[in-house]
Amino acid sequence: MKKKIIIITPNFYPENFPINNIANILSKDYEIEVLTNLPSYRINKFYEGYNIFGPYKEEKNSIRIFRVFTFPRLSDKKIFILFHYVVYFISMLLFCFFYFLKNRNKINYILTYSLSPTFTALFGILGSKISGTKHFNWVQDIWPEAIISSSNKKKSIIYEIIKIFQEYLFDKSELIAQSISMKNYFEKKYKKKIYQLNNIPRNLFQDNQIKKNNINGKITFSYFGNIGKAQRLDYFLDLFMKIESENFEVNIFGSGSEKKELMNKYTSKKIKWHGYLNERSILDEYNKTNYFLLPIEATGRQKYILPGKFSSYLFFCRPIIGFSNRDSVLEEYIKNNKLGEFIDIGAEVKINTRIIKNLLNNNIDYYETHYANAKNFYIKNFSTSSITKQIKKIFI
Repeated sequence: MKKKIIIITPNFYPENFPINNIANILSKDYEIEVLTNLPSYRINKFYEGYNIFGPYKEEKNSIRIFRVFTFPRLSDKKIFILFHYVVYFISMLLFCFFYFLKNRNKINYILTYSLSPTFTALFGILGSKISGTKHFNWVQDIWPEAIISSSNKKKSIIYEIIKIFQEYLFDKSELIAQSISMKNYFEKKYKKKIYQLNNIPRNLFQDNQIKKNNINGKITFSYFGNIGKAQRLDYFLDLFMKIESENFEVNIFGSGSEKKELMNKYTSKKIKWHGYLNERSILDEYNKTNYFLLPIEATGRQKYILPGKFSSYLFFCRPIIGFSNRDSVLEEYIKNNKLGEFIDIGAEVKINTRIIKNLLNNNIDYYETHYANAKNFYIKNFSTSSITKQIKKIFI
């Protein structure tokens, strides 16, 4: 009889997150049940087929999915985000209490996928206390640093309280890191066994669909994802605007709280703005890209967080241009494994502008070498076979 793992996550299918693919991998060897939200991420309304009346129970690929009552954000304004989080917290807390009471003798492991809101780990801790089973906290974000990065607010007593709460969640859980640097940090601080599970790409395309990185006319730089303060898109767009060459274009795919303001500010024909794309379209745009752009504000312990889209970029074997703070895990991975270029957002602007200008003059050997580097690093650390091996080391 298969062992049973309960996954607690604020986001799940049809929302596109790595946890979807992790659940599918786990379901081959374990019985999987997922406790999650009604889907509304990034579109500020319920996904098609969902509303406040549910469905609250589904099954997909032998995975049973239980959803809790919530409201979509309605907009990217802070008041709506806060209201969404509060309703989610209350609904999930109540649901988990009764769910784990009912199933306390039927569970082997609990796994929380702890992106923002990181208090999701609290539900796993509650479930662990009720059922007596081991709880694993797979850390994808760290508060209050993530809040500071996304709001540009200075530290206050509120942030100190949140930090204490975050420390409690770490202390009371078995920790799973999603980067080498995070694993090392946790081991030094908590003096206990720390596991590592890398983020598998959100989109798992077939390998034979990935095209070689060819230059056809203009050089294409692309960013895919959320457009908020933490992403610092304004920083790298400012750098590109200082380059006089017409031999490149920058594509921005996604949405977020800063998109409208940035679109009004950057109106150059070199910069093209797009919305979110379906699976087929995003595959085509990935293949057309020559350089992937990956900016992130790495405040405090956020420097240990490797953005989820990193593995998706690797999958397509293009050079990654990382814009972040010094000593971040993004710098470590890119430099140590020759996966592209790292740009320190604290360095002089003229130095960083020169780095980008030089990218426009790279020859075919540069692209072929980085293609091979990315492919090898991906297979070793982020492929389905690699992730499966990492999982088996955790859930024995």
